[in-house]
Amino acid sequence: MRKIKEVLRKPAGYEQVRVFKEALDMLPEGVRRVYLRSDTAGYEHNLLRYCEKGENRRFGRIEFAIGVDVTKEFKKAGCRS
Repeated sequence: MRKIKEVLRKPAGYEQVRVFKEALDMLPEGVRRVYLRSDTAGYEHNLLRYCEKGENRRFGRIEFAIGVDVTKEFKKAGCRS
């Protein structure tokens, strides 16, 4: 029960890179390309950096699409581009 409580205290994005790497390692050999799609919980710098820099030895750079909260700051940044 103590272990469950420890896990429940972790934020939604806790250890995403580790979990993602483990999932990639479980894919069948025939899979040649993967993509990552996530809700706002996936907006975690380490995970995005891992995908962008192509650090995975098997898949290289992994394209991704991540949801983001549309805040006032986000809207302003979008208008500038």
